Amino acid sequence: MSIPSMVRFRVARAPLAVCLLILACFIAAPSAMAQSAGAGPPQNDFQPAHGAVDGPVVSAGPLPPVLVSAKLRRVHGAVTYDMPVSLSTTTPTAEPRQGPNTTIVFTFDKPITAAVASSLEGDVGIGPVTITGNDVAVSITGITEMQYFAVGLANVDALDGGTGGSGVVRVGQLTGDVNRNGVVSIADLGLINAQLTLPVTAANYLMDVNANGTITIADKGIANSKLTRALPAPVCPTPTGAGTTHSTLIPGDHWTVAGNPHIVTFDVGLNSGTLTLDPCVVVRVQEGYNIRIGNATGASASLIALGSPYAPIVFESQDPTKFWGSLRIFPTGQADLEGVQLNRAGNPATALNLGGALQVLGNGVGTPLVRSARVRNVRIDTAATSGLNLQQGGGLTADSTGLVIVNSAGTPGVIGMSGNYPVLVFTPAVNTLPPGQYTGNSRDEILVVSPSTIAVDETFHNRGVPYRMLTGFSMSPTLPASLGGPTTLTIEAGVTIRLLKDVGNDWAFALGASNGDLPANIWPVRLIANGTLSQPITFTSAAAVPAAGDWAGILWRGGPATGNIVNNVHVEYAGGNSGTAGFGCGPGDNDAALLINNWIPGEDFIHNSTFSNSLASGIVMGWISDTTRDFRTGNTFTAIGNSCAVARWKNKTLPACPGPPPVCL
Repeated sequence: MSIPSMVRFRVARAPLAVCLLILACFIAAPSAMAQSAGAGPPQNDFQPAHGAVDGPVVSAGPLPPVLVSAKLRRVHGAVTYDMPVSLSTTTPTAEPRQGPNTTIVFTFDKPITAAVASSLEGDVGIGPVTITGNDVAVSITGITEMQYFAVGLANVDALDGGTGGSGVVRVGQLTGDVNRNGVVSIADLGLINAQLTLPVTAANYLMDVNANGTITIADKGIANSKLTRALPAPVCPTPTGAGTTHSTLIPGDHWTVAGNPHIVTFDVGLNSGTLTLDPCVVVRVQEGYNIRIGNATGASASLIALGSPYAPIVFESQDPTKFWGSLRIFPTGQADLEGVQLNRAGNPATALNLGGALQVLGNGVGTPLVRSARVRNVRIDTAATSGLNLQQGGGLTADSTGLVIVNSAGTPGVIGMSGNYPVLVFTPAVNTLPPGQYTGNSRDEILVVSPSTIAVDETFHNRGVPYRMLTGFSMSPTLPASLGGPTTLTIEAGVTIRLLKDVGNDWAFALGASNGDLPANIWPVRLIANGTLSQPITFTSAAAVPAAGDWAGILWRGGPATGNIVNNVHVEYAGGNSGTAGFGCGPGDNDAALLINNWIPGEDFIHNSTFSNSLASGIVMGWISDTTRDFRTGNTFTAIGNSCAVARWKNKTLPACPGPPPVCL
């Protein structure tokens, strides 16, 4: 099978515009904690959300760069010639020059600073990416004869600050097809023969089939050896006839184009064995019905559906005005999806587990993570609920990439949703979300559900849209520092995380746990949040009109003394009720944008960061130590509600505070 590859090249990047809404279900609320000592970490309470209302956030900026032309660049002897190619993937240009290597040059409407290249079709290698002005040149290797190869650019950023540009070039490799009509014939031999012994020029370079800089009998011989060879049809045939009806899924079955369309008439499931779908297969599912692969326990089952973006395997509604259900991958099931399209799925009337066109269901407890679906160059279009739903413990494989979710549009009043997100993901599977496109939906955010405290590493990748926490976030290892903690939370540059308090809960971003400052009483979480000046990491409010105190803040109750990074991080509109009091020398209630409790940092790790619009303090240093720490210098504090930018720690030797509280730096 074809395994697309990816090359990343980046110079600079700017944030994207966002919009959001809220979904109701049960998740964990970080419990309040006062200074105490004990043998185990504090536990979380389970409380329902009450449907806090928020709305879209709109921002304007430079337009994304637009692809205007493309060409294939080859060196003929010592001279370079560029062959213009079509930008239409349904009418691709044929490349008559002998492979297996070439360079595709994408030309945009303005200067480019960053781009990510990937293989979308054909088993080709993606080499270095070079950006020069408006041009992005991508080196291609391993091109196969009589096949199409396609290369896509994503995350294309412009010098003027425009982001999110993209482009695709698809080419058919057919050596000797110098008239580029899709078949090698006597006519091609005649064209080469007419140029024999003539110098290679911009008018006849295609006749130099072996690209050695001369047009000779050798070029004619290569074309002659390819006579009658042809490229396959560039698009899938339209299904005709009655097709094949499936009321059950049979282990070992193989669905082919000859059986198109394949019609699913009931809720069907594959309990064991393998179901294989060929490229260009069309599956039409009756309204509301689901396709299940595997079960909660028992025998393993596999769906293998390997198409390409241009020979796709399509799952769609039998009635084009209605919605089918979901493709559901259970813990004993596996799905290998490549070049697959899921259209008009996620029927809200029959939605299970909060809906979604593609559901990956884990074990229900979060760990161990079941990465049961491989998703490469998959497109989910016009889902009635979410596009992708990663239920608790379910995730995608590490080599998943190229996921596109567009036109998801929630149905008002259905299963607690009054709007919709492209992705609904339960922690700790946030790190499994692949590169792709998550814009062009009714709510361009990734909705994160944190149903309980997670005890394993987690990563928030920059996927081009914000993360919207349904309620709060809680992470703490199972081992204290004395026994080998911590776990690590990584947040990539450019990530935005949005929270909003609810009735009775000023939701927080809670890290670690502690019952005192001894290593045996600290369950540490290491935070790696390394933003940049152009791509800061932002923790902010999810309200339509943000206000100070919209969420509780970052409550860091347990961390390692060293190895933390907080750089170019913005924390805003926090300072709600933290539920803690008595730590440090500042105001007694300890509410702040960032609160550090009990554990003692061994280094000044907060740099170039901004704390603004806090209802209470900026930072609370809530530990006891005679060691000086400086979290004030080099950071910015604005609109701090109680005027305490940084609440000082307590000394271990008396006096605990160098003056009557509050002592603020």
